[in-house]
Amino acid sequence: MISFLRRLVLVSIAMLVAHPAGALSADPQGQSTKADGSPAGYHRMKMVRVMDPEGWGQPVEAFRLLIPSDWKTEGGVRWVADLGCPSNIIRLQFRATAPDGLTGIEFLPNYTWTSSDDPMMQQILQQQAQSRMGCAFGPAAGAVDFLRQVLVPQFRRDARLLSAEPLPGATKELQQSLAAINQQYAAHGLQSMSTGDVGRVRLAYKIGPREVEEWISASVVANVSAGMNAAAMMQGNYTATTRNYQLTGQDILAMRAPKGQLDSNGALFSLIFKSVQLNPHYIAAVTQFYANIGRINAQANAERSRIWREAQSYIDKTRRETYEYQQRTQDRISEQFGQMVRGVETYVDPRSNERVELSSGYQHAWSNGRGEYILTESGNFDPRVVLQEDWTLMKKEHER
Repeated sequence: MISFLRRLVLVSIAMLVAHPAGALSADPQGQSTKADGSPAGYHRMKMVRVMDPEGWGQPVEAFRLLIPSDWKTEGGVRWVADLGCPSNIIRLQFRATAPDGLTGIEFLPNYTWTSSDDPMMQQILQQQAQSRMGCAFGPAAGAVDFLRQVLVPQFRRDARLLSAEPLPGATKELQQSLAAINQQYAAHGLQSMSTGDVGRVRLAYKIGPREVEEWISASVVANVSAGMNAAAMMQGNYTATTRNYQLTGQDILAMRAPKGQLDSNGALFSLIFKSVQLNPHYIAAVTQFYANIGRINAQANAERSRIWREAQSYIDKTRRETYEYQQRTQDRISEQFGQMVRGVETYVDPRSNERVELSSGYQHAWSNGRGEYILTESGNFDPRVVLQEDWTLMKKEHER
């Protein structure tokens, strides 16, 4: 789940490259008129917090994001008893849906499995999976095959596959991020490497009597290690000639709309995904939990509470470094896709002095002090006049 959060912006932007950033869907909350009666487009958004309610003894925020004010949300982070495959213990599944029940976005949980090109090792991995002593076994596959063969049958069983395609730009960025991991392997003399790719599928299915279309994207990261060929070992040959794999389908994002409206909602989906703000305390705590996964036992709750406290202490000392790293990552992504998808700018809410990241594609942002925001490109649009409500204009951080 953590890798999903860290690359959320990257994959969502790659998905949305095909969608014109200026194309807006028509909905009552998203359209109004200027004082002179001419059209004025705006988005009215609210901040929601995606929670982990059970992993740390008390509810903890994993991340937050903006969604339209009239959308409903469900789900969050949950912990499952899968010690055979520790990577699948923490599962994120969160959905936000418009009033029509059709338009929405969804974050789907990661899925880890193992594979090998050695027949005897394949049997061992299969036996471990059946006895719940290891991750599921399956063929080594890339992102597109993972989506078609694993994700869609599990979560979209009745969907029709319209198209499937790799995402070369996002794949290049992913592989660059994995290069640092491979350097660490090499520095320690380990015969192991990580590789990965990103892809997406377009689906069609019905919700009640209405037909919808949906993009789902994912990345697959494979840790590949050298192994001994079992048959050769029996002949006294101990050369590492086989490859063993641990693969994870992650960064799984879905965006859905009524048939014929998927592409025109691209700007709204982009605005939602780019508003994600991670909780660095949570990231540090989960990272440390996985690093200590071997020590999980009957006292797991107490252990997780201790990890949470230590993570908070650590992150308080390194908050600035964490923020600067996130900013550098976002800058690099914006440079790659900036001509097609607008970036993110920081606004300051004058009511609470809170910093809020909003899409830079809108010239003006307003806050009502209740976690809702209006974004508009029109300098003549004043929600205090149009909506007859109490709104305050927000300034960009660098303009203060």
